[in-house]
Amino acid sequence: IDAFLLEAEKLFGLEGVSATEWRAGLIPCGGLVHPWRKGVVALVGDSAGMVSPLTAGGIQTALRYGEKLGAAAGAWFTKKAPPPWYVMQGDLPRFGIRHALRWMMDAPPPNWALQLLVDAGPAATSVAKRMFFSRRG
Repeated sequence: IDAFLLEAEKLFGLEGVSATEWRAGLIPCGGLVHPWRKGVVALVGDSAGMVSPLTAGGIQTALRYGEKLGAAAGAWFTKKAPPPWYVMQGDLPRFGIRHALRWMMDAPPPNWALQLLVDAGPAATSVAKRMFFSRRG
């Protein structure tokens, strides 16, 4: 791996570059890391935080954005197209709705909502009996 890193440093002009952030352990579901790119290095997939906060899935996202970033980098290297991070900037995943859904799933129901269920009367009692105490399940 040391030989690979030395070759990558020469190829991409990365001499003197150091890591700005480390992530390890559980799948990072907190959204994009900042910065997601620095200089000519850009992250995609799990390393960039492109993981759904709702499902913790990231394979399709990694493939889609990895393909796009790779194509943009290739065009930039060979045709002097815009830099890949410029191409990617407006298209990065935000997971806004999924973050909200994850929060709703993790947050307990408020007391007033539970009280509504208790106060719903005989219809709610009948449903609860069938749902929780019936032999049929």
